[in-house]
Amino acid sequence: MKSRILNSGFNGLWQMMPAISSLTISLVVVRHYSSDIWGVIAGVLIVQQITTGLLNWGNKDYIQKALADFPSQIGHIFTALFLERLVLLVAAVAILYAFQISEYSLPLILLVIGHFTRQSFDVLILQKRLFVPFALIESLILVTQIAFILQSNNTSEVLYIMAFGALLRGALPMLWFLNQFKAPKWSQSHVLLSGGFAMIAIAGFLASKVDLLVFKFLFESKPALLGEYQVYMAFAWSIQALAAYFASPYVPHFYRLAEKGKLSVESQFMKVGLIIVPLAVGMSHVVLTMFFGFQFDILTVPLLMVLGFNAFLLTPIIYRLYAMNKQMLVAGVIAMATLVLPLLIFSAASFVELNLIWSIFLVCLHNSILVLVFHLIHAKQSLQ
Repeated sequence: MKSRILNSGFNGLWQMMPAISSLTISLVVVRHYSSDIWGVIAGVLIVQQITTGLLNWGNKDYIQKALADFPSQIGHIFTALFLERLVLLVAAVAILYAFQISEYSLPLILLVIGHFTRQSFDVLILQKRLFVPFALIESLILVTQIAFILQSNNTSEVLYIMAFGALLRGALPMLWFLNQFKAPKWSQSHVLLSGGFAMIAIAGFLASKVDLLVFKFLFESKPALLGEYQVYMAFAWSIQALAAYFASPYVPHFYRLAEKGKLSVESQFMKVGLIIVPLAVGMSHVVLTMFFGFQFDILTVPLLMVLGFNAFLLTPIIYRLYAMNKQMLVAGVIAMATLVLPLLIFSAASFVELNLIWSIFLVCLHNSILVLVFHLIHAKQSLQ
């Protein structure tokens, strides 16, 4: 049990490094420059995050399922999927360049390439248990970035510093795992085979970002409020991500367990959640108030707590549905939820003037309903 928690914790630390880097840089920018500047940068990062979320294409979940089903073929499967996703990356870069989606198109493209490369190899770092060395390396990169940002003069320079850091974070694991590339074998396109996981990843990612797009529109004249909301929700999604980080090292093993074993793992998982979520929420508020200088509002505490506990309630149910090969069902439900959230936000905006608390509350309400829906779906599927 202790070994599992330590492995999950180290994995969580490494996988949280992109969020930690973004939050730390946002702190530096807000304190050294202003919330308005970070609001502009956040707008670029929203486009980058959506693009790399689409390019992820269910990579980790598909490879983890392959580890459980075809462990001896994992190198061939990984290489084939990487090459196919590389084609998608080239297409995405061409679109970003051709349509000039942002006035900061070049750093945006570099950010996309860096994050794509890093997320391609995170499953291998997970498999080889190399969390600690890569977390240390990324920490050194972050410290270097901060030193350069403090010497920067404008928004463009900050974005380029972030972009080159992202490229370095992607290049290092790629160089480390060059020997893991094997001759690809195609009986069928792995992009198509991973389609179910891709739809889940895309739908889930858009569901976690659609609120930012909506609020970017609603708060167009209030960049400081958008920047503050983005920082709060970055903490909220990082807390939610802890559930996946603690679970991910043992997903292939979970697929093979009998019902009794799955119940035991789920029980241990919930105990971890009951400890981790309050600690994470408390630490988040210390950082938000003491370092970011945001005014403390007690209402944000229960809202972030609910979002955190929801993730620990939902994660085991999702993996149970994966084991039933219900990936497309999961994707469909998340896609529907993604469409509902903007309607909920715009409807609320027609009745009340949205502020930080109202905005987080709407996302929290939507997320809680989604958890309930998935529990009902799993109960129904288990009876069939």
